[in-house]
Amino acid sequence: MHHSFGQFELDEAARKLSLTGVGQKIQPLVFDLLVYLVRNAGRVVPKDELMDALWPGVIVTEASLQRVVSLTRKALAAGGLQDAIHSYVRHGYRFAIDEPGLGYVQPASFQGADDLAEARRLAAARDWSAAAKLFANLAEIEALSSADIDLWALVVECGGRPTEAIPVLARAVAAHIEAGDFARAARSAVTLAKIQAERGSDAVAEGWLERAASLLSQSPDDSTQSYLLWMRSRLASSGGRPEEALQLASAAHAIAENCEDPGLRALTLTYKGFFNLALGKIDEGSEQQNHAAAIALSSQVDPITGSLVYCNILWSCRTFADWPRARQWSEGFESWCTASFAQTSGACDLHRAEVVAAQQILPEALTCINEALPKLSAEESWSLGEGFRVRGDIFAMIGDLAAARADYDQAYALGWDAEPGNALLLFETGDLDGALAALDRALQGMSWFHLQ
Repeated sequence: MHHSFGQFELDEAARKLSLTGVGQKIQPLVFDLLVYLVRNAGRVVPKDELMDALWPGVIVTEASLQRVVSLTRKALAAGGLQDAIHSYVRHGYRFAIDEPGLGYVQPASFQGADDLAEARRLAAARDWSAAAKLFANLAEIEALSSADIDLWALVVECGGRPTEAIPVLARAVAAHIEAGDFARAARSAVTLAKIQAERGSDAVAEGWLERAASLLSQSPDDSTQSYLLWMRSRLASSGGRPEEALQLASAAHAIAENCEDPGLRALTLTYKGFFNLALGKIDEGSEQQNHAAAIALSSQVDPITGSLVYCNILWSCRTFADWPRARQWSEGFESWCTASFAQTSGACDLHRAEVVAAQQILPEALTCINEALPKLSAEESWSLGEGFRVRGDIFAMIGDLAAARADYDQAYALGWDAEPGNALLLFETGDLDGALAALDRALQGMSWFHLQ
C-alpha cells in the first residue's frame, strides 16, 4: 500500500519512506509505527493497541512507545511534519491529517478559486495544518477576502500556534476596515488582544482593546460588544481587580444571552462563574461553570472557545481543590478534544497535570507538565512560572526534592510564588521560619495569582 502526505511518500511493500523522492533512513520500529498511524489517520489509536502492534507477545512499558513516537516525529521533522503526530494523554496518538487518503498534498501550482475552495474545505474538515499552509501560499499570490483572512487566522490558532496568528489577524483588521465592516474589524482586534494577553503582553492587549472599542463605536454589534467586555474582564482579573472583572463578565454574559452564539454564551458564563468563585461565591460560581460546560458540550463551538471554557473550569477546580469535579470535566474535555480535533494548549496540559497528580498518578502527571512547558514558553509565557511551580509540586510528591527546589526557584525567577509547595519543602527540610515567611509573603500579595 502506498501513502502520500506533505512531501513524503510511504511505500509499505518496499518498507520505504521518501521525502521529495529521496529515501529516508529510519529504524524498523519507527517505520512500523508510522504505517500503523497513517493507516488509522483521523483516529486516536490507544497506546495498548500500538504496543501490541509494535511488540506482539512482548511486555513493554509506555516509555518504549514514547521513545519510538519521539523518533518518528524526528523523522517527520525533515519534511516539516513534526507536529503531525498528536498526543492524547491517557488515550494514545493520532496522525493529524484527517482526509481518508491522507488527502492533502501541497500542489506544485495554485489555481486561484479552486485552491481557495480547497483551503475552506480543509478548514471545515479541521485539517488545521494543511488549511493554514494553503491559505499562506494563496496569500502570497492573490488578495484574500477579509472573511478568508479571518478563517486563515482561526485555523492557525486552532493548530496550536496562536502567536503565528498575530500578523494574520492584524491583516484581517485592515481588510475589514477597508471593506467598511468595522464590527468584524473590532472582533479581530479583540482576538489579537486575547492572544497578546496570553503571551503576557497586557499593555499591547489594552491597545488592541482600545482599537476595538473605537471601531465598534462606528458600527455597534452586540456579539462583538460582549466579546470585548469579556476580554476586558480578563485584563481586570489579571490586574488584581476581581470585583470589576465580575461586573464586566456579567455585562458580557447579559448581552450574549440575546445573541445567536452558544459559544459566546458559554464563554462569558464560564468567566462569570470563575470570578464569583474567586470572590468566595463557591456554589454560585460552580453552578454557572457547570452550566457553561454543558452549553459548550451540546453546541458546535470552535476549538478555541471550547478550550477556553474547559481550561478555565479546570483552573477553578484546582484552585479550590475540587478534584472530583476536576476529574469529571477533565475526562469530558479530553473526549471533546478528540471529537473536535482540538489541540490542547499549554495551560490545559498544566491544569490536567495537577488533576492527574491529585490522583497520585505521578508519572503521567510528569508527562503532562513536561508536554505543557514548551507550549507555555512559546505561546503563553505569562504562565510559564506557574508551570514550573506545578512541576516542582510533582517532583516533591515523587520525592525528588532537588528537582523540586530547582523548579520552585525557576518559578520565583519568572515572577511567580511557588506556594504552598515551596513552604512545604522548606518545612520538610527543617526551615520552619522560612516556610512561615514564604506563606506570609504569599498571603499579603495582591496580584492576580495571589488572589486565587
